[in-house]
Amino acid sequence: KQWYQRRVRDLCSGLRNVALDFMRRYYGSYKGGVIHFANLDRVYSPAIFDKMRQVQRVGIWPTQLAREQFKCDPLTIGRYKSRRKYPLNIGSVGFSSTALLNSTLTFPATISDTAGVSGLIDGLVGGVEELEVISCYGQYVWFIPFQRFGY
Repeated sequence: KQWYQRRVRDLCSGLRNVALDFMRRYYGSYKGGVIHFANLDRVYSPAIFDKMRQVQRVGIWPTQLAREQFKCDPLTIGRYKSRRKYPLNIGSVGFSSTALLNSTLTFPATISDTAGVSGLIDGLVGGVEELEVISCYGQYVWFIPFQRFGY
């Protein structure tokens, strides 16, 4: 099972980089928009996409029913022990397309989604105070554990 999970992770990260390369090549001069690496096991409210469009660099929001990695008032990243600077769930982060596409950042293919997202965030912001909190509540994205139901 670990071998399979590692291969799927590497494939997903590789596809994310292909998408970033495509956008840089063909839409590099595009200004505005958001890049979000959506998870298959998430359900998204249409309202979150309107909120994402307002992100200037990196926006974050909680995913309902998932083990969250931040809390608000004041914003605290890393509620759980992690080696990552920004241990956020990939489904809880949106990037300004202008900021991400004008960088040379890529999604590392051999590390976890959380570690990859942490690296992208670290390359775009100077610190936690620059993260844009779209919401402190879980009203936009829900985690659905399909594997528990045999899917």
